[in-house]
Amino acid sequence: MSPDGTVHARGVIHLPCDEDRLRRLMNRKKMYQRAGKKSRSIYRFIKNANGQLSINTAKRIMDTAVLYSVDCIVFEHLEKGGRFAERIHMWRANDIQSRVENQAHRNGMRISRVCAWNTSKLAFDGSGVTDRKSVYRYAHGEKKYNYSLCTFPSGKRYNCDINAALNIGVRYFLRGYEKQGVAIGANAARRTLSTLCGVINTMYNGSQQAA
Repeated sequence: MSPDGTVHARGVIHLPCDEDRLRRLMNRKKMYQRAGKKSRSIYRFIKNANGQLSINTAKRIMDTAVLYSVDCIVFEHLEKGGRFAERIHMWRANDIQSRVENQAHRNGMRISRVCAWNTSKLAFDGSGVTDRKSVYRYAHGEKKYNYSLCTFPSGKRYNCDINAALNIGVRYFLRGYEKQGVAIGANAARRTLSTLCGVINTMYNGSQQAA
């Protein structure tokens, strides 16, 4: 993403082999727990599989950054705790960010973090709040929601992670503009309510008024 909001490429990093291996080991751990058994080996396998997943994820991030010669890699600051504590722990967010940070510095790139509030909740096109329970299927009489997809108020169906990434990128540039004393619209002081297209429209209207 460029400072003017232009998106040069977008995509999702997906490692099916590593994710499937970790998922199978997690299911095996649950099976042991239901049976009242304890096995140190299964926890060691899970730790090794999770570590390999974080290594491969960091490598894919750096490969993408080097491919497009980026100047800064932006992460969202994840808060640990609550009912998502186990999931965030399994994501190894700190480990991945630490590995990317070390490799980025070797390649002359910077690392930045922004607030994660409303990055997935707000649609990047500025239409409003997304619906993350609009895509589902029935399995054994129960609804199984596909949280990787969301529906915008405008009716567009989009990937939740890409939508969040676009909002994360624009918040990084908004913070840079604010440090330089340049206010982009009324939401510049409250970046957690800003979206990609909302900022682009504000910049475009401001340039037209100045002309």
